[in-house]
Amino acid sequence: MTEVFPLRFRRKSADKILFANEAGQSFLSDQGFLERLTSHAPSASDRDFLVSRGLARETPGDLNETAFLGRLAQRQRPPGKLSYVILVPTLRCDLSCSYCQVSRAAITAKGFDWTPDRLAQVLDFLDREGSETIQIEFQGGEPTLRMDLILDVVTFCRSRFRESRFVICSNLSELGPELIALLKSEDVHLSTSLDGPPAVHTRQRTLQPDLTDRFHANLEAATALAPGRVAALPTLDAEQLPDPSELLDAFAAYGMYSIYLRQVVYHGLPGNGTRAPAIMSRSGRVSTIMSSKR
Repeated sequence: MTEVFPLRFRRKSADKILFANEAGQSFLSDQGFLERLTSHAPSASDRDFLVSRGLARETPGDLNETAFLGRLAQRQRPPGKLSYVILVPTLRCDLSCSYCQVSRAAITAKGFDWTPDRLAQVLDFLDREGSETIQIEFQGGEPTLRMDLILDVVTFCRSRFRESRFVICSNLSELGPELIALLKSEDVHLSTSLDGPPAVHTRQRTLQPDLTDRFHANLEAATALAPGRVAALPTLDAEQLPDPSELLDAFAAYGMYSIYLRQVVYHGLPGNGTRAPAIMSRSGRVSTIMSSKR
C-alpha cells in the first residue's frame, strides 16, 4: 500500500499549488490532486508519480523511505566543519602483510603517491573545510615513506588551526631522523601494530626475524621519545591465536595496558586484501583523502 510522506502545500495561482515535504522535496500540481490526496483516494498515476519521485513508500523501510529519512536528517542537522581527517599520502608499503586491508602497492611502484597538485588540493581542502581544531591521521600504505608530505601538512595545520593534533600510523620498519624529530612534539602521536610475541609478529607481518627485531627496537625508541603518545594494537588470526599471556606481556613490555583486539578480516584477492581507494570521500565529520594510481 502506497503511503505518502507528509506534505505541506501553498496555492501559487488559481490552478497551481506548490507541495513540499520536510525533507525539502517539492513539486507543482493542481486542485484535483489536492482533493484526491486529502480524501485518501489518489489515482494510479498519482501513486506512480509520488513513488517515482521518492515522495511515498510502497513498503515500510523501502529505499524511498530510507532516502527520505536521510534527507530529513541532513536538513535538521547539516554537517559542520571537519574536525577529523584521514590522509593517505601513499599506498606504497615496505611490508606485505597477508591480510592487508588496503590497495597496497610495492615500495618501488610508481604513481601511488600524492603529486604536488594533489598536495595543493589537500591543503586547500583542509583550509576550506576544517573547523577551528583538527586531528589529522596519516595512513597508508606506509605514510612515513613520504615524510616530506607529512611535514608539509603538519606545518600548514599548525599555522592554520587554533589547535591541531596528528596521528601517524606506521609499521615502524624504519625510524628515520625526520620521524624522530616529529615525535618529540607534544601534538604528534604514533599508532602501530604489535601482533604479540616476536614469532607471531614475524609470521603475520615481517616474515623475517631480523625485521621483527628492528621493529621492536624502533618501538622501544619511539615510546621513549613520545611517552604516553604511542599506541599499538594486535591483529588476531582466529585460526592461529597467540598465547593470551604472551600477548599481554608483549604489550606490557612497552607500558601499554589497554589492548583493542582486532580480528583478521580478509578482503579481495587471496593474500592481499583490497579496498577500493576513493580519492575524496566524506562521511559526517570525518573525511578521507587517499592516493590512487594516476
